[in-house]
Amino acid sequence: MKSNFEAKFFLEKKSSKGRTLIGLTDLSENLFESDEYKVWTFVIGSGEKYSTEKKLEKFFDNDANEGDFIFIMKKNGKLFFRINNDEYKMAYELNDDIDYYIYLENTNAKYGTII
Repeated sequence: MKSNFEAKFFLEKKSSKGRTLIGLTDLSENLFESDEYKVWTFVIGSGEKYSTEKKLEKFFDNDANEGDFIFIMKKNGKLFFRINNDEYKMAYELNDDIDYYIYLENTNAKYGTII
């Protein structure tokens, strides 16, 4: 992944039964065969952020709703999230020596994917 990038995701539908996480991971493959991977994510449905290091933390006062765009941006070793056209808010400091991959997870459907 490039050192600086922006990605845009459209929230077509939001499940009330599970959580959807969107962000970055440091593992390129075999996601469920290893306990060693880390994630840095925004939790759609709560406005919280989640990382394997710090678990759940309060992040946004507002939540993403159906029809919203979720933006993630990595710039100069920092990871930012925003909803629609609100200003970016820094979520995490990252280590630029690591290769990062976009990560999506839905806890209700029990799947994850790396893009």
